[in-house]
Amino acid sequence: MKYTIIFVFLVACSTTLFGQQPDSDKTALSAVVVPASEEVAAMNFAKSAVAAHGGEKLRAMKSLVVRGSLDLNVFNQATPATFVTAISGDKYSFIINSPLQPLKQVFNGTDTYSSIQGFSLPPVTSLGFPVLQHIGDKGYVVSPLAGDKKKKNGFRVTTPEGYYTDFFLDEKK
Repeated sequence: MKYTIIFVFLVACSTTLFGQQPDSDKTALSAVVVPASEEVAAMNFAKSAVAAHGGEKLRAMKSLVVRGSLDLNVFNQATPATFVTAISGDKYSFIINSPLQPLKQVFNGTDTYSSIQGFSLPPVTSLGFPVLQHIGDKGYVVSPLAGDKKKKNGFRVTTPEGYYTDFFLDEKK
Protein backbone atom coordinates (compact mmCIF):
# COMPACT_ATOMS: atom_id res chain seq x y z
CA MET A 1 0.00 0.00 0.00
CA LYS A 2 2.85 2.39 0.88
CA TYR A 3 4.56 1.74 -2.43
CA THR A 4 1.36 2.46 -4.35
CA ILE A 5 0.88 5.83 -2.65
CA ILE A 6 4.52 6.77 -3.19
CA PHE A 7 4.33 5.73 -6.85
CA VAL A 8 1.16 7.80 -7.44
CA PHE A 9 2.78 10.77 -5.70
CA LEU A 10 5.92 10.55 -7.85
CA VAL A 11 3.90 10.24 -11.07
CA ALA A 12 1.79 13.28 -10.12
CA CYS A 13 4.90 15.35 -9.35
CA SER A 14 6.69 14.33 -12.53
CA THR A 15 3.74 15.26 -14.77
CA THR A 16 3.60 18.75 -13.30
CA LEU A 17 7.35 19.20 -13.85
CA PHE A 18 7.09 18.39 -17.55
CA GLY A 19 4.10 20.70 -17.92
CA GLN A 20 6.13 23.82 -17.09
CA GLN A 21 7.98 25.83 -19.72
CA PRO A 22 11.46 27.30 -19.16
CA ASP A 23 11.57 30.96 -18.12
CA SER A 24 13.02 32.42 -21.31
CA ASP A 25 11.01 35.64 -20.86
CA LYS A 26 12.70 36.42 -17.54
CA THR A 27 16.16 36.34 -19.05
CA ALA A 28 15.01 38.49 -21.96
CA LEU A 29 13.52 41.09 -19.60
CA SER A 30 16.61 41.28 -17.43
CA ALA A 31 18.73 42.14 -20.46
CA VAL A 32 16.53 45.05 -21.60
CA VAL A 33 18.69 47.98 -22.63
CA VAL A 34 17.31 51.49 -22.20
CA PRO A 35 17.73 53.57 -25.36
CA ALA A 36 20.23 56.40 -25.13
CA SER A 37 17.52 58.94 -25.96
CA GLU A 38 15.65 58.05 -22.74
CA GLU A 39 18.87 58.40 -20.73
CA VAL A 40 19.50 61.83 -22.26
CA ALA A 41 15.89 62.89 -21.61
CA ALA A 42 16.15 61.79 -17.97
CA MET A 43 19.38 63.77 -17.51
CA ASN A 44 17.76 66.83 -19.15
CA PHE A 45 14.79 66.52 -16.77
CA ALA A 46 17.21 66.28 -13.84
CA LYS A 47 19.14 69.37 -14.94
CA SER A 48 15.92 71.35 -15.40
CA ALA A 49 14.72 70.30 -11.91
CA VAL A 50 18.00 71.48 -10.36
CA ALA A 51 17.78 74.75 -12.33
CA ALA A 52 14.19 75.29 -11.16
CA HIS A 53 15.33 75.01 -7.54
CA GLY A 54 18.20 77.48 -7.84
CA GLY A 55 20.85 75.64 -9.82
CA GLU A 56 24.29 76.39 -8.41
CA LYS A 57 22.77 77.99 -5.30
CA LEU A 58 21.11 74.65 -4.51
CA ARG A 59 24.36 72.76 -5.07
CA ALA A 60 26.26 75.24 -2.86
CA MET A 61 23.71 74.99 -0.02
CA LYS A 62 25.49 73.92 3.18
CA SER A 63 22.53 73.25 5.47
CA LEU A 64 18.77 72.80 5.30
CA VAL A 65 16.18 72.98 8.09
CA VAL A 66 12.60 71.90 7.44
CA ARG A 67 9.85 72.23 10.05
CA GLY A 68 6.23 71.27 9.74
CA SER A 69 3.21 69.52 11.10
CA LEU A 70 1.88 66.09 10.33
CA ASP A 71 -0.90 63.70 11.24
CA LEU A 72 0.34 60.48 12.75
CA ASN A 73 -2.13 57.65 12.09
CA VAL A 74 -2.29 54.98 14.78
CA PHE A 75 -5.18 52.52 14.95
CA ASN A 76 -7.22 54.62 12.47
CA GLN A 77 -6.84 57.62 14.76
CA ALA A 78 -5.08 60.72 13.43
CA THR A 79 -2.92 62.39 16.06
CA PRO A 80 -1.34 65.79 15.36
CA ALA A 81 2.45 65.98 15.62
CA THR A 82 5.34 68.15 14.46
CA PHE A 83 8.62 67.32 12.77
CA VAL A 84 12.00 68.98 12.35
CA THR A 85 14.66 67.87 9.89
CA ALA A 86 18.09 69.50 9.97
CA ILE A 87 20.65 68.50 7.34
CA SER A 88 24.25 69.67 7.11
CA GLY A 89 26.35 67.81 4.55
CA ASP A 90 26.00 64.10 5.27
CA LYS A 91 24.95 64.69 8.89
CA TYR A 92 21.32 65.03 9.86
CA SER A 93 18.86 65.18 12.73
CA PHE A 94 15.27 64.03 12.30
CA ILE A 95 12.76 64.60 15.11
CA ILE A 96 9.04 63.79 15.32
CA ASN A 97 7.32 65.25 18.39
CA SER A 98 4.20 63.23 19.07
CA PRO A 99 2.17 62.72 22.24
CA LEU A 100 2.17 58.95 21.62
CA GLN A 101 5.79 58.14 20.76
CA PRO A 102 8.38 60.83 20.07
CA LEU A 103 11.12 59.81 17.65
CA LYS A 104 14.59 61.24 17.26
CA GLN A 105 17.17 59.95 14.80
CA VAL A 106 20.62 61.49 14.45
CA PHE A 107 23.43 60.66 12.03
CA ASN A 108 26.81 62.17 12.92
CA GLY A 109 28.64 61.14 9.76
CA THR A 110 29.60 57.66 10.92
CA ASP A 111 26.92 56.28 13.27
CA THR A 112 23.12 56.47 13.42
CA TYR A 113 21.42 56.95 16.79
CA SER A 114 17.69 56.48 17.33
CA SER A 115 15.52 57.12 20.38
CA ILE A 116 13.65 53.86 19.70
CA GLN A 117 15.88 50.86 20.25
CA GLY A 118 16.19 48.62 17.19
CA PHE A 119 14.39 51.09 14.92
CA SER A 120 16.08 53.09 12.19
CA LEU A 121 14.71 55.01 9.23
CA PRO A 122 16.55 55.21 5.91
CA PRO A 123 19.04 58.09 5.76
CA VAL A 124 17.19 61.38 5.33
CA THR A 125 20.00 62.69 3.13
CA SER A 126 19.55 59.83 0.63
CA LEU A 127 15.84 60.38 -0.07
CA GLY A 128 13.74 63.20 -1.47
CA PHE A 129 14.75 66.81 -1.97
CA PRO A 130 18.34 66.60 -0.60
CA VAL A 131 19.22 64.16 -3.41
CA LEU A 132 18.79 66.95 -6.00
CA GLN A 133 22.00 68.55 -4.72
CA HIS A 134 23.99 65.48 -5.74
CA ILE A 135 22.85 65.16 -9.36
CA GLY A 136 26.05 64.87 -11.37
CA ASP A 137 28.15 63.72 -8.39
CA LYS A 138 30.07 60.46 -8.54
CA GLY A 139 27.91 57.46 -7.60
CA TYR A 140 24.55 59.21 -8.04
CA VAL A 141 22.91 57.65 -11.09
CA VAL A 142 20.18 59.45 -13.03
CA SER A 143 17.94 57.11 -15.03
CA PRO A 144 14.53 57.21 -16.72
CA LEU A 145 11.43 56.09 -14.84
CA ALA A 146 10.50 52.44 -15.20
CA GLY A 147 7.20 50.62 -15.62
CA ASP A 148 3.88 52.45 -15.75
CA LYS A 149 5.59 55.68 -14.62
CA LYS A 150 7.27 55.98 -18.04
CA LYS A 151 4.34 57.96 -19.41
CA LYS A 152 5.04 60.79 -16.97
CA ASN A 153 7.85 63.31 -17.31
CA GLY A 154 10.39 62.48 -14.68
CA PHE A 155 13.56 60.71 -13.66
CA ARG A 156 14.99 58.49 -10.93
CA VAL A 157 18.10 59.28 -8.89
CA THR A 158 19.83 56.32 -7.23
CA THR A 159 22.32 56.95 -4.44
CA PRO A 160 25.56 54.99 -4.00
CA GLU A 161 23.90 53.06 -1.13
CA GLY A 162 21.09 51.91 -3.45
CA TYR A 163 18.30 54.19 -2.21
CA TYR A 164 16.34 55.89 -4.97
CA THR A 165 13.90 58.76 -5.38
CA ASP A 166 11.54 59.26 -8.30
CA PHE A 167 11.04 62.89 -9.35
CA PHE A 168 8.07 63.93 -11.50
CA LEU A 169 7.93 67.18 -13.46
CA ASP A 170 4.65 69.02 -13.90
CA GLU A 171 3.76 70.57 -17.22
CA LYS A 172 3.74 74.36 -17.16
CA LYS A 173 0.27 75.76 -17.70
